[in-house]
Amino acid sequence: METMHVNDAVTNIEMKRIIYYGVDDILTKYDNKLYHYLKEREYEKCEQVLSDFCFELLDLSDVEQVFIARTFFIS
Repeated sequence: METMHVNDAVTNIEMKRIIYYGVDDILTKYDNKLYHYLKEREYEKCEQVLSDFCFELLDLSDVEQVFIARTFFIS
């Protein structure tokens, strides 16, 4: 009998919601840029990436903004 952990189920639900909102490309784009700049210790560019990300969220509904921002900053 295979057991499923609660965290696995939550992660699966979260991924479905990310894909449903159609923001998987947005999250990937900003996540990759942010990782690169952090790795290179280019902190001013990190600030710009985070600002750009937040401004892109303004076009979305309040529910989508909260979900996407929470997902991005937690990950």
